[in-house]
Amino acid sequence: MHHRTLSYPLALALSAAIASPALAHEFNLLLLAPAAASGTEMDDMRTAFLIASAERDSHANETSEGHLGGLDVQLTLMRIGEAAADEVPDVVVAPFAAAGDAQVAALAAPGDAVIVDAEVLARTVPEERDDLAPFAERFLAETGRTADAAALGVYRAARVVDLAVRSVDSVDDRDSLRRALSP
Repeated sequence: MHHRTLSYPLALALSAAIASPALAHEFNLLLLAPAAASGTEMDDMRTAFLIASAERDSHANETSEGHLGGLDVQLTLMRIGEAAADEVPDVVVAPFAAAGDAQVAALAAPGDAVIVDAEVLARTVPEERDDLAPFAERFLAETGRTADAAALGVYRAARVVDLAVRSVDSVDDRDSLRRALSP
């Protein structure tokens, strides 16, 4: 009987690859709407996010809410006062919250989530892309309504997250992702 054996260096490399954590191909994003957001406003925020998340890397038979930074993104949209502390997102997007908001910080803490709040958005400019139809036109085509400030804010926030995640190529290294959001 003939047995094949792996060389020691190959076996060592394989065991290291199996034992080391793999970079995630997806991440969880908690999008926080204002506490007083209406059902229509919530729908518009979701639509704005989905438009942004489909701009670059989407494909047929999606199992996620789209892609940001080349990774599948699983979206949870909640009003800030209704979000549960048991959510464990990788990124918390709170475009209407001030820096240091205690509720946002509490929601980010369990998973050491990266926070994208109004302050981060104010100092970050998403790239402009000529190959994309203007957001307002796409939003109108999707909903039949004009995008309001909340929808525009969510769209812009998703674009900022896309660029930051794309530059780091992961959400696993939270410190690098935070640096990418702090130009």
